[in-house]
Amino acid sequence: MTPATLVVLSEVAGTPKIKLELPVLRLGDRLSLRCKLKRSNQGRSEVLEVMGDFRVASASFDGMRQVLEVESTGKVPSWRAIKRAPKVKRVIPPARSARTVVR
Repeated sequence: MTPATLVVLSEVAGTPKIKLELPVLRLGDRLSLRCKLKRSNQGRSEVLEVMGDFRVASASFDGMRQVLEVESTGKVPSWRAIKRAPKVKRVIPPARSARTVVR
């Protein structure tokens, strides 16, 4: 069993880390990532959609675990706020109208 690799997104605010099972990679190797991370920052729910190609900027070992710092080759992912739905849903009452008499 190979130990999990720790992928560090160095260009993103807060430098998030992702645990993945990857083979041993070297400097300059490219990899495609697609995942979604969630966090709560100062009472705000945020999501980071990591999608695209990345390049290994630095590689090191922490004990048996490989630590990879990666850089985006395209658009750098960024944290986005999640808008919450209102807690109480407004329900429109049924329309009431005067009854019409048919003669």
